[in-house]
Amino acid sequence: MAGTSAGVRGRRAPAARGGAGGRGRGPGARAVAGAGAGAGAGPGSLGGAERRALGGEGGEEQGPEAGLPAGPGVYALYDAAGELQYVGVARDVSQSVSGHAASLGAEDVAACRAGVLAEGCSKEELTEVWKSWVEEALEETGALPPGNLPSDERFQRPKRKPDVRLTPGAGATQAMSVDITEMIRRVVADVPVVAFIKGSRHAPECGFSETMVGLLTENLGADFETVNVLDLEHNPGAREALKDFSNWPTIPQLYVGGEFVGGCDIVVELAQGGELGQVLRGGS
Repeated sequence: MAGTSAGVRGRRAPAARGGAGGRGRGPGARAVAGAGAGAGAGPGSLGGAERRALGGEGGEEQGPEAGLPAGPGVYALYDAAGELQYVGVARDVSQSVSGHAASLGAEDVAACRAGVLAEGCSKEELTEVWKSWVEEALEETGALPPGNLPSDERFQRPKRKPDVRLTPGAGATQAMSVDITEMIRRVVADVPVVAFIKGSRHAPECGFSETMVGLLTENLGADFETVNVLDLEHNPGAREALKDFSNWPTIPQLYVGGEFVGGCDIVVELAQGGELGQVLRGGS
């Protein structure tokens, strides 16, 4: 079999569970529906799973309501031309497929085949079935699906943007000659849009910080920075130093273009008045 990698060659899916053709077998994959299976295709195979169009009128059907399983399994995604683009594996197939469809659109993600495994299945079982689906795609097309190639980043999980750290860490901080207030000043001057918050951008630790991060994300996507004032390892003393620096008693605080905009209440007012986008663009 030309072009088959060592990690895929010779793998077979675990036996299917339940349903037509799979009664009494082990906890392997079963197709969401057997319609459209080719000759010799088993219910745990890529060819044995029904291809379902994603998106009804208005594109609203993309999750369990489109017949996709809300559980562990494998899935294959097809573009609008009917070409296989990606074979994936997930603990929640419907959530993963919906995420790909929402981020890439109907041109890249127009249809899906899915095979579901038993709840509580092991990582090894999921991987085994995924490998069998990839091998089947290789046998049919002679090449890996483009989305499974390292050079194609469309289906890869986006990397989380980290928070800005004012210092390298507690040990290095003791040897630094620059105090934390000066580090705050430098970040404010150098970063077009920066929010000082409680917690990280991905897990804010107060409702006001969560609100500010949400409004900034709606307007800028990931194009802003955050500093976690509760990170005592990398930002020691930042919480109190920031209040003195801005002469503002609460956190979170937003700075745009080196200027203090305000706390959460002011950012909310700007958003409600339709002015936040203009303010943020002034700093980017």
